[in-house]
Amino acid sequence: RKGCALIIKIIYNPDDLKFNFFEFPTREVITECRSLPKSLQREVIKEFKSFIISPVVQQIEADQSLDFLTEMRTITTMFVNIIPTEKHIVDKLIMNVNEAYCIISRLVTESLGLVNLVGLFDKDVMFLVTFGI
Repeated sequence: RKGCALIIKIIYNPDDLKFNFFEFPTREVITECRSLPKSLQREVIKEFKSFIISPVVQQIEADQSLDFLTEMRTITTMFVNIIPTEKHIVDKLIMNVNEAYCIISRLVTESLGLVNLVGLFDKDVMFLVTFGI
């Protein structure tokens, strides 16, 4: 087994998009969306749906104004530091960090969290774990 990457879902296929959103900065897309008729707004929202968290999608489907589509959440952040006890050669260090990531990711996912960041420094490896997103 060479790693733990598992593709769960491909978020978008650029060939399937009816609108070319990726040429606009975000604020321009929102401004453009506001100026569209309701029927086209629904098409735009449908294209963006896989990028938007579900509570916001529910607000959009309830026809709330785009000005008030925000959400605040309380999250818990945990730092996991691993300090190697011996000098590693690069290949062995990469394998150990990968194994640590797989173990931490599995445990965190069982508790509905996610590994948000992995930092490899000169003296330690840090995993930033977030719960509540």
